[in-house]
Amino acid sequence: MSPTARAVLGASLSALVTLCLHPASRPFMTGVASRASNTTLSNCIDTNSPNLAPPSTLSEASLWMELAAHRIIHREELSDKERTTLIALAEAASAKDRVNPFWLEMKAVFYANAGELEKAT
Repeated sequence: MSPTARAVLGASLSALVTLCLHPASRPFMTGVASRASNTTLSNCIDTNSPNLAPPSTLSEASLWMELAAHRIIHREELSDKERTTLIALAEAASAKDRVNPFWLEMKAVFYANAGELEKAT
């Protein structure tokens, strides 16, 4: 092995060990191999908020989608009005962000939740 290759290998391994052992970066390095629990994810989002402001950006629209998916996963029923609003929001966001399949997938999730499987595919 050439001296340059040894130096690169040593620096890479040292950096990896440092990143894994340092308390500030440990969660990012070890988090790749582990899955977050539902309670950990629930602590990241305030699901008890009584009102959610109408979305004005794609990030806010994705938060609406995430909260609705959270409710579906926890077997909380979405009303027809909520579902219609979420489908319309997903369509509007899809029109703005055409390269992102997230919006089409979320629209399919809400159609499937409504029992309209032919529209979900």
